[in-house]
Amino acid sequence: MRGQDEQGSIVGMTRIRPAVPQDVGVVRAVASSAGERFREVADRRVSRCADDAPPTVDELSAPIGEGRLLVAEDESKVVGFVLITVIDGRAHIDEVSVDGDAQGRGHGLALLAATQEWSEDRGLDGVTLTTFSDVPWNRPYYERRGFVVLDEAGTTPGLRRLIAHEASIGLDPELRVAMHRPRGSSGGVDAG
Repeated sequence: MRGQDEQGSIVGMTRIRPAVPQDVGVVRAVASSAGERFREVADRRVSRCADDAPPTVDELSAPIGEGRLLVAEDESKVVGFVLITVIDGRAHIDEVSVDGDAQGRGHGLALLAATQEWSEDRGLDGVTLTTFSDVPWNRPYYERRGFVVLDEAGTTPGLRRLIAHEASIGLDPELRVAMHRPRGSSGGVDAG
């Protein structure tokens, strides 16, 4: 990423760096901790996400080797991560999670900034994600960070396939949206 050495970059008090194999256990724990917040949602179609298993060791191995898994550290402790893929020429956030005890301190914001930078460093056309429409820390949060909801015409074939896959594993597409933040957009990401 721009402006960093091999060790990572610092955004605010958060240090972002590529994950290493030794991070797998803590990344899985962060995913589980972050998922617990979904228990607050009354709609069972959403709250059931708290019961989802974290990514497996095998699911994390390739992203680590390819530099697509970034971790956020606070005082040398991994407190969050973002798992990135590329879909239709755009960086896609498969998952961004911050440990429940570390939420609200800017770590997620730093991970979004790092993802935007990762995308631009590779010449990609911005960042996409799929998320719940009515969960306050989902669509509304990303809108405040410069993401816009994609309509049917703006939803690429790869995102359509992803949405269909999400539906096949129980994520109701009526509750979900695909979002995009264009290349060159900080979208409030650099703000604290």
